[in-house]
Amino acid sequence: MQYTTIDYYNKKFFVKIINKDRIDNIDTLFSHIEMLRKLEHPYIRKCYGVAEDNTHFYIIDELIEGIDLKMMAKKAGGVLPIKDAVKYSIQIAEALQYTHSFTPPIINCDINPSNIFIDINDNVKLVNFNSAIVYIPGCQVTTCLGGTRGYAPPEEYYGEITPRTDIYSLGIVMHQMLTGVDPGKPPYETPHICSINPLLPRKLDYIISKCSKVNPDERYQNCGDLIRDLKNVFPSET
Repeated sequence: MQYTTIDYYNKKFFVKIINKDRIDNIDTLFSHIEMLRKLEHPYIRKCYGVAEDNTHFYIIDELIEGIDLKMMAKKAGGVLPIKDAVKYSIQIAEALQYTHSFTPPIINCDINPSNIFIDINDNVKLVNFNSAIVYIPGCQVTTCLGGTRGYAPPEEYYGEITPRTDIYSLGIVMHQMLTGVDPGKPPYETPHICSINPLLPRKLDYIISKCSKVNPDERYQNCGDLIRDLKNVFPSET
């Protein structure tokens, strides 16, 4: 896949260029794009649609001016300020609460720092729903392998994908923002944040630990409860 930007009526767009010869199922591509076009949320990159010529499809998205969370953390020395990490976590959770509210819910399946941009207004933009699926209760999804190692929960590889799948990944992202520990590198562990930095709020330690339980039944069951607890970390400022 190639990328470019275009100007149209004094507005810039981000364009993904896909060679038609490399697409196995055009119907699947168009149904995925139609799913993305439904998403209208301030913390999610807008997909405007698709154009084509004889050899390529052109997926036209909102152009985000900003920096991804991975690069932002790197520039900050690996760890973000606590209040910034909480703010971004709330916004990500609100975006996921929105996608999970669809009937049936839309599961991102690949929440990780490279897919989270911080725009020039210091707000989150989720920019990648390439691995997203529609959640059907009771349906075993064993082919959803789009998640990123270290951020994807166990069930993404062998079990039922649910909204709690995204909650797990967000918990790992929060852990990395606050500790600098990369879950995709050995020893592939995310110890309690307060064991790494005792000055971090114990409320956040509890929240992150609950998000990232191996057993989905022990996690937050929805983003609404997660958002409530995140806002209570600094209640006077949310």
